Amino acid sequence: MLPKILLAFAALNWQPVNDHLIAELTPVQQNWILHSGSMTQKMETAFDGNVKIEVLKSEVSHPDPVSADILQIKTESDVLVREVMILCDDTPCLLAKTTVPVSALHGDFKNLETLGSVPLGKLLFSDPDIKRSEFELSKIEGNWARRSVFTLKTGQLVLHEVFLEDMWGRLAADARR
Repeated sequence: MLPKILLAFAALNWQPVNDHLIAELTPVQQNWILHSGSMTQKMETAFDGNVKIEVLKSEVSHPDPVSADILQIKTESDVLVREVMILCDDTPCLLAKTTVPVSALHGDFKNLETLGSVPLGKLLFSDPDIKRSEFELSKIEGNWARRSVFTLKTGQLVLHEVFLEDMWGRLAADARR
């Protein structure tokens, strides 16, 4: 069921972060959803390193129309699509989908094809030349989602992330300890 959420990204009503959207977020959600650094690193800190990345899919295919538009490529173009679930203390907390044109899989992005269960952030946040766009937010099946674009000399990638409801419960349980 959870990976089906990843199929719906193209149909969502994405909006730039604004005061109205921020007002809908709890302070804890703001702290996490608006965090511009490595999400996996933030999770590792919050969950005492008990974080696991489960690769759901990593294959070359064609982009959905919205991702193609964002990346300024044709829908017939080849892209690497990587979908992962991040578990914190064995609880599914986040789903992520990365779409990157195959033509960008050299130079700065060459290691994307072989990441496996290594966090994407280890690659993206280790290079100061990689720039991240502002976030856009949406909701899917009651879960907050965000997307952003990372840009380098060799190309761009789009990252979609869904913060699963179990994550907020897990954070609340830790806060009560």
